[in-house]
Amino acid sequence: WAPGRRMINSYGPTETTIVATWTGPLTAGGGTPTIGGALPHTRVYVLDSAMRPVPPGTDGELFVGGDAVARGYLGRPALTAARFVADPFGPPGARLYRTGDRARWTPGGELEFLGRLDRQVKIRGFRIEPGEIEAALRRAGGVGEAVVVVREDEPGHQRLVGYVTPAPASAATDARDAALDPAALRAAAAAVLPAHMVPSAVVVLDRMPLTPQNKIDRNALPVPERTVTSGHVAPRSAPERALAEIWADVLGVDTVGVTDDFFDLGGESILAARALSRIRDELGVRLTVRDVFTARTVAALAPLLATPSATAPPEPIPPAPADGDLPLSSAQRRLWYLDDLSAGGAEYNTGVALRLRGPLDPDALQLSLHRLAARHASLRTTFTTADGQGVQRVAPEPDLPLRTADLTGVPEARRAGAAETLLTEELSRPYDLSTGPLTRALLVRLAAEDHLLLLGQHHIVTDGWSVGVLTRELAALYHAQTTGEPDGLPRPAVQYPDFAVWERQQRAAGADTADLAYWKRHLAGIQHLELPTDRPRPAVRTTAGAAHRHLLPADLVTRLRRLAAGRGTTPFTLFAAASTLLFSRYSGQQDVAFGTVTTGRGRRDLEDVPGFFANTVVLRGEVDERSTVDRFVETMRATVLDAFAHDAVPFDRVVEELAPPRDPSRTPLVQALVVQQTAWPVPPLSGGVRFADHPLPRPAARFDLVLEFTPDAAGGCVLTAEYNTDLFEASTVARLTAHLHRLLEGMADGPGRRLAELSMLSAEEQRTLVDTWNPPARRARDTGHATLPGLLQAQAARTPDRTAVVCGPVRLDYAETARRAARLARLLIARGAGPEQLVALCLPRTAD
Repeated sequence: WAPGRRMINSYGPTETTIVATWTGPLTAGGGTPTIGGALPHTRVYVLDSAMRPVPPGTDGELFVGGDAVARGYLGRPALTAARFVADPFGPPGARLYRTGDRARWTPGGELEFLGRLDRQVKIRGFRIEPGEIEAALRRAGGVGEAVVVVREDEPGHQRLVGYVTPAPASAATDARDAALDPAALRAAAAAVLPAHMVPSAVVVLDRMPLTPQNKIDRNALPVPERTVTSGHVAPRSAPERALAEIWADVLGVDTVGVTDDFFDLGGESILAARALSRIRDELGVRLTVRDVFTARTVAALAPLLATPSATAPPEPIPPAPADGDLPLSSAQRRLWYLDDLSAGGAEYNTGVALRLRGPLDPDALQLSLHRLAARHASLRTTFTTADGQGVQRVAPEPDLPLRTADLTGVPEARRAGAAETLLTEELSRPYDLSTGPLTRALLVRLAAEDHLLLLGQHHIVTDGWSVGVLTRELAALYHAQTTGEPDGLPRPAVQYPDFAVWERQQRAAGADTADLAYWKRHLAGIQHLELPTDRPRPAVRTTAGAAHRHLLPADLVTRLRRLAAGRGTTPFTLFAAASTLLFSRYSGQQDVAFGTVTTGRGRRDLEDVPGFFANTVVLRGEVDERSTVDRFVETMRATVLDAFAHDAVPFDRVVEELAPPRDPSRTPLVQALVVQQTAWPVPPLSGGVRFADHPLPRPAARFDLVLEFTPDAAGGCVLTAEYNTDLFEASTVARLTAHLHRLLEGMADGPGRRLAELSMLSAEEQRTLVDTWNPPARRARDTGHATLPGLLQAQAARTPDRTAVVCGPVRLDYAETARRAARLARLLIARGAGPEQLVALCLPRTAD
């Protein structure tokens, strides 16, 4: 920065004639400079994987176009085709050079260089740029060089490891002062990086190993030593002994001292989650991953076992005012808004259907429903607008109508179908949120001692968990009503409006700020799931729906449970992993995102409260079919755990913050759901009547596709696929569930196999693909013609009057088809078409 010197920062690969961008004059102390903007006669773009421009602040790949782009690589046509691509923004014939560099636009319109794409890695479901970690280590002080790599020294166990060398010491610096402490470097990195980016170990080297080309040889970096520190300090108290035993078991070491660093022993976020689960189950204390990352030693973590936040129950939710207008919960607000936009729809109609076998007393059932509504405010709630905002009002008296229908006069062969029609009609009847009631019942008499009960509700007052609560309590109330015995139900301590008021206060205090930051980072650049549809997607999303049910047998579910237990996870993780692979193969996308549902009941006092608590969270996974099933399941486990750990922020708040481009043909962020439903406990015999679940019709679809896994009484699992009938045929969905079944079979049978080895096709489908759709081609000497035009001309000569093309009312014989083909060929030749030239066709579907 000597006087009179002007310094600029430039960027450009050799393939774009050395320099493509540069900055204006730099000033000292300005921080890391950008790489500026494009030079004259040069164009630069930051694009996503689909060659679409990304908005400022979003990472993408840097492309360079313009006069300075080279023609290609001499004698390397394949590499030329991969790196020099067609320019969708330039004139015909223009090309862009794909640099392989990550960049983003700053708000000021300059480019910020972020590193190489080929160095970006994905570990435990997170995309990680090692350069960011290396920069954090270098900023820690005393570090000369820093390199971060992903190591897999044990099969299936990936972790981040940092390697550093000391900075050259000045003459005034004592060699001891210049020594680098790996634990201090990890702590410095943890202070500025997200938990999943903190290296599991930091190794200090005298110098980096180099290749003959004088570049760092990453393959020669040593394996980190996993040893107990020399200054071993044995546990000194019962909490320390308990923690040390858990750590030793989870980390696979013989002993753990109270000053040993969790990460120096090989720990990372997956192992931290396992340790936390053990701590919660064995010690009854709930800690967080951040506690482990911050404390790092048994000695520092043990005091947290006694902290009030870890052991004391949360403050009780105070009661809301008994009358007047009350605020909506976050979950309710979106449904109220959607209903306000399109009143009269049935998209959010739901409920539960029960089969009642035995001598039913309809009057006792009516009184039981009345008492059920009296117990729970959510069953007496309506919604209106006050000062432009949605509010809820709770009626003092219950109003839960019971409508009856008698099908005993319908022939038995048609009775089940008639019952399904009645259930479908009831579920298709719209609710008026302002007048209510938003819960109503339909009792269908099939025989003297055989009934169907539908408890229909609008989703704004219920969710899947609530169904179990209402079913259990209705059975208890009916039993008490018919026998005179006490119902045994405790008085509800919390009502849903209490929760809505309390939740609003929590949101105002910024309780979900950290969770929101996680979702903004995790969902950056998310793409729609492009499942192939049987029909064109309507311009405005429709909700016509149906359901297909597929049974997963008990022996398969048992094997899946065994596989999940051996990897410290649950069957849902396997269901989510198989669904991710299925969606990837159907869509051709490697980056797959779909939703799942959490109960939204993180407190014990909400477990018996019916209402709309459920929250949608996004599971985003990347499919690499070279991975083994084991590694893929481990990655999905981390994805599920991280999503559930950040489920406190409402889905609508995430959508609002990310602000994806509005597309009225799709639901925002996710178009498919994968859900694990809880099996409701079968109520005992209630007043001589046995309650059993009955499959619910699905006349409306809230997403393109929903896959629900529900345990059945035989130990198997019912896979219910709810789908939009304006997009999919029933046969397509049946085939999709069968494919998912086969993928689950393959995962259960071969956890060590690569994903690419898992077949989802049946033997018949494979024969169709290989033989029926790809019959052996006849040799040219057998046909007498080597090209399709030659075959057409020969057929036209043999049977000129035979029909060749049918398109609506238009029918063309072979002679006319040949004439039209020749006319089009002459037109193309006149426009410049010739051998080895591509001709793009964009024509409507007609006879031509």
